[in-house]
Amino acid sequence: MTSSTDNQGFFSLPGEIRTKIYSLLLKSNAVCQNSDPRHNNTIALNRAHRTQDHTKVDPNILCTCRRVAFEASPILYTSNNITFQAVEDMTGWLATIGAQRKKMVRFASIYTSLAGFKMDDFEEVFKCCSGLRRLHVRASMMSCAPGYRGKMIREFLRRAQPLLKDHPTLIKLMSKWNGGYQHKPTGSVLYPHFRDALCITFVASVDDGMPGIDGIVINIEDAIEDVGDELIGLGT
Repeated sequence: MTSSTDNQGFFSLPGEIRTKIYSLLLKSNAVCQNSDPRHNNTIALNRAHRTQDHTKVDPNILCTCRRVAFEASPILYTSNNITFQAVEDMTGWLATIGAQRKKMVRFASIYTSLAGFKMDDFEEVFKCCSGLRRLHVRASMMSCAPGYRGKMIREFLRRAQPLLKDHPTLIKLMSKWNGGYQHKPTGSVLYPHFRDALCITFVASVDDGMPGIDGIVINIEDAIEDVGDELIGLGT
């Protein structure tokens, strides 16, 4: 039964007006800058799970009462691309928001080091976030011995293969590179620094890809085989 106070004050406003207010507070107004779509509606979280300065959202409204939290939470978790500095940062944040809100998360990006990438935490992300429409992973790697980078990429792809197969919404892989990784060095030296070694996006459909970044649909089985051929060529 609805209490007499539910239709007073803020809740006397029509639902469409309340939704607009929630959107103004909870949908990031960060826009595309320098043609980089990662900044579209992005909430960037630091390692303390706090929003970085450029993020213009105010989630404190969710703490006002249960009804506001119920009405507004879907806007926060379904409308924004939430970015993390490491996969363990994402699992740490997920542990703080509750099971139902984990299922609401639609778009996330992880920018991290390939050498320090924790696949166990990555698997946990797939298990928790059953409603994801897009999960973007960009990993960098410094200079390394021949074949080491390829082995790490192949291991990532192998462990990602069953995750992609079993996830209820994510069904495709996309990238800006064939196979999802940078095949050729960009410098003139034999073992240059790789600013980006891996750039892969798990998507529910091609339309969920990141414009300007995800231009190629990847078959993960072919990508694993392709990395293996590269390693054979290196004699590893």
